[in-house]
Amino acid sequence: MTKSTISQFLRSSRILGLLFIAASVALAGTVPTILIVNSVGPNGDASFIDYAENAAFALEHGLSAYGTPGTPGYYAASTGSIYSGGMISTPTFNSWLGSDTPGPAYSGEFGNAIFFGLYIYSETAFRLPDVTWSNPVWGSADLSGIGFSRHMVGMSGATRHDTTTGSAGSDDLTPINQLWYSGVSVTAPIYTSADLPAALSTYAFGSATVRYTLNLGSAEATYTADSTFSTGIPEPGTLSLMALGFGGLFFFRRKCLG
Repeated sequence: MTKSTISQFLRSSRILGLLFIAASVALAGTVPTILIVNSVGPNGDASFIDYAENAAFALEHGLSAYGTPGTPGYYAASTGSIYSGGMISTPTFNSWLGSDTPGPAYSGEFGNAIFFGLYIYSETAFRLPDVTWSNPVWGSADLSGIGFSRHMVGMSGATRHDTTTGSAGSDDLTPINQLWYSGVSVTAPIYTSADLPAALSTYAFGSATVRYTLNLGSAEATYTADSTFSTGIPEPGTLSLMALGFGGLFFFRRKCLG
């Protein structure tokens, strides 16, 4: 699958750099900055770590895309409607973006997930358990137990916390002031290729909202950011399909590979 094909599904209408320009204004004050950036990545663990590392790098450096185009690990921000194939995972057979006949570069993939990349800056130090995600359907959980990694990067002043060479050893209770995280993910699994066409239609024209919350110790020191994503299907002939809500059919996950 080529870069141009990917672009049909991952439509990024804004540049992350613009978000970080806005964030830099907030850094001058005491109000924490929380940014959420949606994207589509691989569901399979084999290429997930490449994607996640690229996502964390892009979030840290204010990039809208990073990595090698035409590969499963390529990261691209998505600020528009996401093709419904971008959230369908196929645990029992290979697929990519809703197709069970992916190109050679994607032949080992098991579908996709929508990731909610996260950037936080706070002059007041916080820990990973102070950060939660929530959704009315899936409930909520904090980021404790994940720990720092190549895609969960924290900064305490000038000290970097991840698992790359030369980084400070740390755990999820380490106080930090900045965080870059490839993000929790949501996916809709199907188990036979014959179900793909129906799934692409079922998950078209729906929407859902995910919230990240930073708790600095009191109700007055709780800060949130919401991200609502919607899906669609690109063929004009399908626009007459009924819109179906996502409901409880999604699986919500926290990726914690090192």
